[in-house]
Amino acid sequence: SGMALSGPLTMTGTLSLTNGVLDAGSYVLNIGPVGAVARTSGHVAGSLALPVDVGSSITLTFDIGDATTYAPIIITFDTVTSAGALTAFTESGEHPAIGTSVLDSTHDANRWLSLVNDSIVFGSADVTLGFATGDLDVGARPDRFIVGKWDAGWSLPTVTGTSSTSVTVSGIKSFSTFAA
Repeated sequence: SGMALSGPLTMTGTLSLTNGVLDAGSYVLNIGPVGAVARTSGHVAGSLALPVDVGSSITLTFDIGDATTYAPIIITFDTVTSAGALTAFTESGEHPAIGTSVLDSTHDANRWLSLVNDSIVFGSADVTLGFATGDLDVGARPDRFIVGKWDAGWSLPTVTGTSSTSVTVSGIKSFSTFAA
């Protein structure tokens, strides 16, 4: 509870999140190929990198958020043909390019996320973007959310599921930043 990284860190064992926030700051907390994350409560505030193995139906859960809010991201790959790592980061507030999107910044989740691929070759992925009810604008309806994916321009991936604190998109072929 209340710990902070003073530099980049690679975990080779199990990171046990039991209470509070592990503040990665501007560093990346890297879970190595034989490492794992076990969460009871709490999360990583900042960038978390997880290993991705070769196989099918591979699911990763990024137990991340910011200093006060848990906003997990779940990725499910259909097939992975080359292993690597995926780094996730989430930040409260509007996406820096929200003004050029078709997203309604007055009825959205005031949170965006970034996913960075390191050497993973995969078919497609489903991405579930988590947010807290406190992230929502007054009158925002998560059951009506669309998701914008920013790659030097906006695209609108297919939404395949929503809940009061998440939205899932499918058919993702590359990673970048997202907003709902």
